[in-house]
Amino acid sequence: MLGTDVLSVDQIRELERQIVEQGTSLFELMQRAGHSVCDHVFTISAGAMPVVVFCGSGNNGGDGWVIAGELAKKGYSVVLVTARVAEALSAEPARTAALEVVARRLPGLTVCLNPSQGELARLLESAALVVDAILGIGSDGGSIKEPYAGWIEAINVAKAARENLYVVAVDVPSGLNAQTGAAACPTVVADATITMLAFKPGLLVESAKHYCGDVRLARLIT
Repeated sequence: MLGTDVLSVDQIRELERQIVEQGTSLFELMQRAGHSVCDHVFTISAGAMPVVVFCGSGNNGGDGWVIAGELAKKGYSVVLVTARVAEALSAEPARTAALEVVARRLPGLTVCLNPSQGELARLLESAALVVDAILGIGSDGGSIKEPYAGWIEAINVAKAARENLYVVAVDVPSGLNAQTGAAACPTVVADATITMLAFKPGLLVESAKHYCGDVRLARLIT
């Protein structure tokens, strides 16, 4: 199995394949990734706080569903923003993870489907924490499609307006190329990035520091 702290995007995908081959499912890795982000949230929050989790339709979004469910279970007030209901997701294990969270009917979790920019602004105005689980390592640093570009812009506008709004990115800030560090317009500006399995080269580029904030590694495997 590959064993280094910095791996290319292709090497990360190969590592995931090896992990599955050795008996740990991608669903289990997704659970571990989500819990790793929650562990970071618990260290920076004095207690339960209002959270907005932005979930893309791929497996980075699946991490977000896990995070939203776990935070709601711990008493946080969570709004999950998504472009698709759980049943409409096609990526696996994201669909399975999302369906599991929905089935739990957590009272602290609200799913917000395709909100307008005005609705996003109102959600973010009352949030203390934002979780960016939109794009992950799939972004090439090029143009961002809607509704994700609008989501990223809303996050950055809210963060610029409020010093006390904390933004944590899951694996990679959405819009940042994990391999090269090239940043799309727009790219999420995070306070912290919890990256999975290994550091990606793009996170270590000097220009990426503006977007990544404090980069922390969640190895997920021993």
